[in-house]
Amino acid sequence: MRAGIVTIEQLFCLINPYDQVTEKELDIFRKNRTHYSIPAYQREFKWEDSKIEDLIHDINIVQKFLGIVALEEKKNTYEIVDGQQRITTLFATLIAIFNILRIDDVITYEQKCLLKYLIRNDKFTLRNETIGDFCYHEGSSMRIDISEDIEIDIFKQKDDFDRLKETINNKLKEETNFYKDLILQFKRKLLKSTLLLLINEKDNESIEEVYIDINYKTQTLDVEDIYKGYCFKYVEREFHEELKGLWKDLKAIVFKFSKCFNYKNFDEYLYLYYLTIKEKRSINSKLKLRNRHILEKEDSDGILLSIKKMIKYGNNIYEFYKKIDSSKYSFKDICETDGDVYYKKLKYMCYFIMCYEAVYRKPVFFEFINFIAEGHIKDKIKFNNFSKFIMNYYLYSIGFLLINEQKNKSGIGYSNIDFFKNYKYQDLTKFMTDFNESLEAIKKKTIFEYKTILDRNYEDQLGFAFYSVIDNYKKSKMRLTSIYHPGDLTETVYTKEHLIISGHKKNIIIWKRNNGEKYTLKFRHHWRLSEKFINYIILEKTFNDSLENYDIIYKFDEINSHFPKLPNHIKIFFDYVSNLSSFQELKKAKENDNIEEEVIEKYEEFINEYFVVKEEKIRKTLYNEFLKVIT
Repeated sequence: MRAGIVTIEQLFCLINPYDQVTEKELDIFRKNRTHYSIPAYQREFKWEDSKIEDLIHDINIVQKFLGIVALEEKKNTYEIVDGQQRITTLFATLIAIFNILRIDDVITYEQKCLLKYLIRNDKFTLRNETIGDFCYHEGSSMRIDISEDIEIDIFKQKDDFDRLKETINNKLKEETNFYKDLILQFKRKLLKSTLLLLINEKDNESIEEVYIDINYKTQTLDVEDIYKGYCFKYVEREFHEELKGLWKDLKAIVFKFSKCFNYKNFDEYLYLYYLTIKEKRSINSKLKLRNRHILEKEDSDGILLSIKKMIKYGNNIYEFYKKIDSSKYSFKDICETDGDVYYKKLKYMCYFIMCYEAVYRKPVFFEFINFIAEGHIKDKIKFNNFSKFIMNYYLYSIGFLLINEQKNKSGIGYSNIDFFKNYKYQDLTKFMTDFNESLEAIKKKTIFEYKTILDRNYEDQLGFAFYSVIDNYKKSKMRLTSIYHPGDLTETVYTKEHLIISGHKKNIIIWKRNNGEKYTLKFRHHWRLSEKFINYIILEKTFNDSLENYDIIYKFDEINSHFPKLPNHIKIFFDYVSNLSSFQELKKAKENDNIEEEVIEKYEEFINEYFVVKEEKIRKTLYNEFLKVIT
């Protein structure tokens, strides 16, 4: 292990610092290594704008110590083990300065002075295996440009690097106003700032062990970094290349879970995976079990096997997601559909279960998919049993999304997970029957024991699901006769309707007079109320478009005329609104053709009574109808 304090100038030029005491160069950099590389198993760039801005601001105030960077010595390069966020930001900042100093197409003297930090042997000093080539030099300008090819940009970092460039330029302009003298002064401060550099030689212990020891107690690393550090600490060195490959594969899976299934990050993937293991359920979100990290004292085989299982688990779930995303898939690999077209609705329910928010409701479903993918069920499930499972889980998910305790682990349904862990059934029908009964119990606990309300802003997927159940669920068959959907699931396309307040931020409502004339009413700012759950109903798109921003009385008349029988959720709204005294006063204002100022006053009173005075009542009425339908 070699270590020393180096300046940013020495870092990017790979120049050994000079020891004033011994009057000799320190043995930090070796001559045959000319570049830095961010390996594919490392994390993607994810510094927030505030961290980028703080780094630039701090450097501009005074040249400063920028922390610790850990490197692994390879044949022709130094791999960055820790510190890639800072190194990437510093390198991108030097490129930004290079472009700011540009004058026309001729490279300037100041730009030439920067080239030695950015390019060595005709190649950029910093490389990144997770994005391929990302820096380009064209005459007097340089650019950072990430390929849109997902085979190259494996973690889809293009937007983050575009954000990095924009943040750096904006902050440099704020700090220097792009004045040449101030930019050059900032450049000198940056190059004189220092780092503590740790370089691990080929035959030494893992550098990950060093930075985990340095950072763990001070908690400067997040859960992902600490977990990775323990992996490299306890896995024998001869297996480190295998571990790096596995870590890259695991990162790719976590990326898919973040994009498709609303997992926040790597930390959340690790935590929720371990919660499916009975012996690990007492861990906290830092992956500690009885004040010890979950990997402490694990051996190489145990850690490598755990990571392989996590990768396979993630792949199994993602492959199922890809199937349900296909128009041709009909669950024939899982159950006997017998030509039942209801599978189309089941696919949508699966998509909702897997992809919508609140990850704590997903582990049981994911464990079920993993269980099937692992081949534990040899025979095909009867379609009716499979359909009941999906329907039950769909209802459980809707209930879970309405509660106040979406991060309560007790809502996960561990008993259902244990069904798979302890599978001993010979009779598949008996297994599915027992499993559905167990799921029914956790559904009822979620819906009845937690405080469930609708005091939240409306969101399309939840709104469509909630109202689909209220209007179309048949408990005797455990099926939905129809699903409201904004896309092409059915021939009819549905959209949300702002029933009471327009979604327009200018708060405009078109008031239609009895003689057919109309004029625009402008209100004070109610647009925040317009996003509340109780402001929305679901209608067919073509009909909804015709309602535009007309007043509530006109909408009532049109909607009543449109439906032979009002859907349940709309009837609840109409019954509730019709009984409001302010609504009756508003109707009188229309009948009497009151002047605009009087109409606005009556409308304001109606809005206040609906959203402020009586809001809780309609929320309870809607939710009680949901309970009535499903129980």
